[in-house]
Amino acid sequence: MRSRIILLASCLFVLYGMQVAAQPKEVKKKIEFIKSDPNYKYGEATGPSFERAYRSALEKLMESIHVFVSADTRRTEIHSQTEKEVLYDAQLYRNLSTYTMGALQNVERIEFGEEPEAHVFVYVLESEVTRMFETRFLKVKGLIGNGLRDEENFRVGDALRYYTWALCLLQTLPNGDSATFEYQGKEEVAKMWLHARINTLLSESQVKVVNVEEVDALDVKYRVYLQLSYKNQLVDNFAFSFYNGMRNIGPIYASDGRAVAEFSEGKLVDELEVKIEYLFRSQAQTLDQELAMVMENIDIPKFSAAQKRVSLHGDEESKHTARKRERKNRVQRVANDVQTESCMTLSSLETNRVVLETVSDTLPYAAVLDRLAGSIRKGEYESVRELFTDSAYVMFDKLIHNGNVTLLDDARHYQFVKYGATVIGRKLPMQFKFSDNRQFVNDVVFRFNAETVKIESLALALTRRSENDILTADKKWKEDWRMDIISFLEDYQTAYALKRLDYLESVFSDDALIVTGVVLKRKAGSSGEGSYLPGASADEVRYTKYTKGEFLDRLRYSFNSKEFINLRFNEVEVVKGSGPRDGIFAMQISQDYYSNNYGDSGYLTLLVDLREELPVIKVRVWQQKKEANFTARTLLNK
Repeated sequence: MRSRIILLASCLFVLYGMQVAAQPKEVKKKIEFIKSDPNYKYGEATGPSFERAYRSALEKLMESIHVFVSADTRRTEIHSQTEKEVLYDAQLYRNLSTYTMGALQNVERIEFGEEPEAHVFVYVLESEVTRMFETRFLKVKGLIGNGLRDEENFRVGDALRYYTWALCLLQTLPNGDSATFEYQGKEEVAKMWLHARINTLLSESQVKVVNVEEVDALDVKYRVYLQLSYKNQLVDNFAFSFYNGMRNIGPIYASDGRAVAEFSEGKLVDELEVKIEYLFRSQAQTLDQELAMVMENIDIPKFSAAQKRVSLHGDEESKHTARKRERKNRVQRVANDVQTESCMTLSSLETNRVVLETVSDTLPYAAVLDRLAGSIRKGEYESVRELFTDSAYVMFDKLIHNGNVTLLDDARHYQFVKYGATVIGRKLPMQFKFSDNRQFVNDVVFRFNAETVKIESLALALTRRSENDILTADKKWKEDWRMDIISFLEDYQTAYALKRLDYLESVFSDDALIVTGVVLKRKAGSSGEGSYLPGASADEVRYTKYTKGEFLDRLRYSFNSKEFINLRFNEVEVVKGSGPRDGIFAMQISQDYYSNNYGDSGYLTLLVDLREELPVIKVRVWQQKKEANFTARTLLNK
């Protein structure tokens, strides 16, 4: 507990300047005035050096703030005496240590004396302490808003993350138990509302077993195919872990409601123990240091509804009887009432979906994918080299060695779509496993030359949701434009997964505007440096601009430092230019980025010229938050 305060003191030492008094009488007079003014909180200490004295003084200041907060809380809340009250005070003191150096601003400092008898006095207005808590509650309300937005779009995993993070931060507020916010025109107690909302999301999330397969592999004995849904809608970006009889495996990320659980030893269990992820601690550590510190100090909220027990039997026999039953050489189809993907998609969002033109004679292409699927299952990749062009086989080789790759058994429903002189074969579902137990499921699409029936390229497919956003856009568009956009976005996210710097270099314009956004927290009247995009206020966001070469250098370093990268596009807003800009598209994409050492969620905005043989990216902007004044439409109209 005290180490946290010392750490805070060290940070504040770097942040705030010194105010040295030359006349001891003036110093004494000022200190006495501050001590007598109830509007100030202060701390003072003596030490062998000014730095050590300053750290001790800051620790005393935090103790003073603790006394102030504790007294204020008791005026508004009822706490029992003795042991329970002591525990409350200890937790309140730990909560104060979660406020980072930037949270408590305008701390002033006075020094006098000489080393080794250095004296330091620090003080801050009580209003600054109050402002610190108000700022954190604004952050809580912002996270609730993010959760509501994602919940409306069936992004249940993201909604759970934001709601739980809000609940964690709420625990560090002195009056967090009674804090309220407005929801649908009504004042709600935030803590109660969040608990109820998270429980509802978890309770209404379902995990069903679609298939159980015995596998003849060295490291896998049984493979359990799962379907994950919320209110009968397949979910994406939804994470969970499961117990394999010896340890917890995960996080595993579902794609279009599909995921796989594998067992490597012993007999198959009777019930699958699944825990839905709602905390997302690793993402908090990379996205928000303040939030990460909070999670280290509070009692993490627990929700029993996150635990799901799913029977692996297709009948109703008792657990006792099931335990006696041996499972040898079986591939069991279970849960006959499980709905298939075709009738459990985001149906409410697909009412105006454009139907793509399919191929009439599918046999030649299906034969290629069947042969390809067989080679993947056997690990005999060289045997299918002849099915690819040389460049396409290089991509296939990179894909198949991207972690531990498994072809899933539901590779049954091929679809072949016409796209100019190309036929797109959709899909082969694959599972990608990596050393830290992270697992992803992705569909892989293959693009054939319509004449030679050779595979010319491949890509990781878009999610059903993002594909749907494109296929339900303006019906006046030519069909090729939709496929141009889908193929481009699939190639873009695949370039990150396969670390294809050559592809990214080929699609970025030499004079592309490439920027990353940073929220600007600046005092009124101060000046700042940075490049500002149209539609963004200099008081809100600062953008760092990169040349194409600088951006590719950053990517090269990133690619070399990561075991894997999984880039997933969710919602996609696409706007087409008109007149001289006909064929230029602006896209704003909700993006999730995962790697072994970093993860984030944000919005990627692209301005892409699709009039050439290859797409040309004119503008690329990444922002952590979506801005109303900077969207695909505003970018295209600038």
